[in-house]
Amino acid sequence: MFEDEVLKDPEMYVKIRETNFCHYHLELLNNSYDKLGLAIALKENVTYKLQQITEKRKSLKKKRKKETKNKCLVCDYLSERDKYQMHILIDILQADKDFVEGQ
Repeated sequence: MFEDEVLKDPEMYVKIRETNFCHYHLELLNNSYDKLGLAIALKENVTYKLQQITEKRKSLKKKRKKETKNKCLVCDYLSERDKYQMHILIDILQADKDFVEGQ
């Protein structure tokens, strides 16, 4: 019965893809004689879910690549701060020769 619905109704594929089976109904379907219908439904569901996961993973990789290309606000701030402090240190060392020679 379930096999006929799965094989003949194209809208059933959409429903199977987008929903899941609760444990209770999955157990009932598993205990029924219609193993082919259940296998087709589960294959369709799992294939669709794996496709969604793959697409999400690809989009995350693209986002990570974009993020690595963009500069980090904190890194830029710290780098600029370090450059500024280095310039101050160089200016102090050049201005105070006694301090450098005394060490």
